[in-house]
Amino acid sequence: MTRIIAGQLRGREIKVPDNVTRPTSSRVREAIFSAAEHKLAGLSDLRVLDLYSGSGAYAIEAISRGAAQAVAIEKENKATQIIKQNCVDLKIDNLSVVTMDVAVALANPPQFGKFDLVFIDPPYAFADEVVSAQLAELTNGWLHDGAVVIVERNKKSQIVAPAQLGQVNQKVYGDTSVWYGQYEEINSSNEN
Repeated sequence: MTRIIAGQLRGREIKVPDNVTRPTSSRVREAIFSAAEHKLAGLSDLRVLDLYSGSGAYAIEAISRGAAQAVAIEKENKATQIIKQNCVDLKIDNLSVVTMDVAVALANPPQFGKFDLVFIDPPYAFADEVVSAQLAELTNGWLHDGAVVIVERNKKSQIVAPAQLGQVNQKVYGDTSVWYGQYEEINSSNEN
């Protein structure tokens, strides 16, 4: 079990899939949300995308803290069933759960609208090159200007972020490395 850290659902437990996911520690989640809320001046009325969502902890925490809507994308059916059950148990009706491979979702034009905050927490075994490519795909219509993108990886990982994510900062918490970038639309009419 994992607990929601803050917001209207603070202290409530969510179920976590057995042997399918690697839950993020409460300490790391708190640090991530503190940074996200600082960069975005809070989460009220924002749209959140949780990729490789596992238990949906990031999406659920964001909704607890005031996000207007969240989309969780996870390819493991067992995990998406648990996210859906967590939504029922917590009476959350503004979290859409999609059973789909993240690579397939990102390779297609955005079908879920644009987002203000994105969490990417793939299995640590995923190649850094795959994660870097998926960051680039996010810049193809998935993000509102100013959106914050947060990637959780093993501390030995090295990702390459596209220029549109600006100066990407990295923080290390034990064996976990968290990367923060903020999207800036590049207007082609201003380039000369």
